[in-house]
Amino acid sequence: MKKITSSFVAAMAVSTFAFAGGDIAPVEPVVETQEAQSSIFDGFYVGLGYTKPMTISNVCEYDDCTIKSQGLTAQVGYEFNENIAAEVRYIRSSGDADHSTQGDYDMSIKSLGFYVKGMYAIGDFSPYVYLGAANTKLDLANNPSYFYESKTTLGYGLGLSYSVTENISVFVDYMHNDLGAFQPGEYYGWNGDLDFTATTYGVTYKF
Repeated sequence: MKKITSSFVAAMAVSTFAFAGGDIAPVEPVVETQEAQSSIFDGFYVGLGYTKPMTISNVCEYDDCTIKSQGLTAQVGYEFNENIAAEVRYIRSSGDADHSTQGDYDMSIKSLGFYVKGMYAIGDFSPYVYLGAANTKLDLANNPSYFYESKTTLGYGLGLSYSVTENISVFVDYMHNDLGAFQPGEYYGWNGDLDFTATTYGVTYKF
């Protein structure tokens, strides 16, 4: 009798599943995902580069002579999106400058610029241009009381960066500032209408 009852219950269970379609839907496991935590440094980047040549051109009254130097460039920037960034760039010369007609010049060059940067990624490469204002200071160390002047002028440039990793890139770029007239230069036979250019090779780290 017990066997008959058990068989009847089993048959009823099978028929119930068959009436319902005969399929038991598998239960999907619940996987909890954690969102990446944002940081206040997201979008920021820093960079350091070696700048050579750093050139002041049109310094002679009757000849197209130049003063060349070298130094370091530091930069801090913020990327608003993949195409637009804002950047602060500081350039400082080191060591003696070389005058194309008078030899060594004990002169320092400093430039602090604020730029808007446009860029476009092509694979791991990213060409870019930038435009802004830069304050440039020239200081002739052997007569600083006379020759020292700073001027804020238009600055612009272009460059190319290459992504080595997700956070690290290397770059090379060229910058130009039209300094215009630096009156103290007239004392040294300069025509006073100066151009400042700089070629920089560097590396950046993106947070």
